[in-house]
Amino acid sequence: MTDRDKDRLMELICDKIQDDDCISHCNFPPCSKCMYIADYLIANGVTVNEWRPASEPPKEDGAYLVSLTSFSGKHTWQDVCKFANNLENVDAFDFKGIKRAGWYSYKDGEYYEIDDITHWMPLPQPPKEVDDV
Repeated sequence: MTDRDKDRLMELICDKIQDDDCISHCNFPPCSKCMYIADYLIANGVTVNEWRPASEPPKEDGAYLVSLTSFSGKHTWQDVCKFANNLENVDAFDFKGIKRAGWYSYKDGEYYEIDDITHWMPLPQPPKEVDDV
């Protein structure tokens, strides 16, 4: 979970609590009570997943759920793609000389850059326990 997600979760908690114990429910940063509740929820897999515009890329490298649009702009779909702050660090052959941030995927033995992403959001947390079926 990013700092932005944690801040948003604490903001939602503070807005809801609004009692005398929460001295900062109308201000930010939140009080220790709201931070404790947010930390508890995060530790138990609760996330705040909101679509973010591609113009505000992630700060951390990794996989994200993205929304893409076709060249004509008529079709939209979602997929999981990866983001890197320096594409050349992903693969020095396929991204040789590309020392900037970008979205990418891997198919048929090659990495390729993806340009038509409109929005993104963090992936949900994986399950804590997986039962054998």
